Amino acid sequence: MAENRNALGVCRGSKELRYHSAVSHFDFVRDEKLRDSLEADHRELRLCLDAGAYKAVHVLSGSLAEALLIDALAAKPVARPTPLDELTLGPLVTLARSEGVLSQETENLTTVVRQYRNLIHPGRVKRLEKTVDKSGAVVAGTPPFTVSATASSGLTVRFNSRTTRVCKVSGTTVTLIAVGTCTIQATQPGNTDYAAAPPSTRASK
Repeated sequence: MAENRNALGVCRGSKELRYHSAVSHFDFVRDEKLRDSLEADHRELRLCLDAGAYKAVHVLSGSLAEALLIDALAAKPVARPTPLDELTLGPLVTLARSEGVLSQETENLTTVVRQYRNLIHPGRVKRLEKTVDKSGAVVAGTPPFTVSATASSGLTVRFNSRTTRVCKVSGTTVTLIAVGTCTIQATQPGNTDYAAAPPSTRASK
């Protein structure tokens, strides 16, 4: 873990103020102390990504996911054989799915993050002949984001991914699963009063 501690140290520096004014991604977290801790970890994650400390990004992203799952599961008054804070990311995801905290699609998406995070272990990196690089760090460190669009008819606009190997769409939420260009298509199928609108696409890297 010495390498990880060194990497985290590299992340701190003159850029630290850059993220202090960022909008919180964790307003939904009930516990104020946990929310403050998550926001601090997320700021450090972004600094690590800028600094090229990609292994540290993987460590922090996994820790953020674990903390969020524990917060969500703790809100359900259910007796469990193992305390939540003793579970790692994989068991937490499985438990959250079984208790209805995560959807099947979200559980599937977490597999990508878990696979990238596993590469922090030197033995696995050597065995799989893979490296901990920017690609994995970007995926692990980029939170899901929402998209929106309106139609002049007032009908609901639907979204889908045209690049499913790069990003997934669930409702209006986009989740990055690989590095590349994410192309989202917006459609409005129409009804008995309005014709369907021409599809519109937007790409981002």
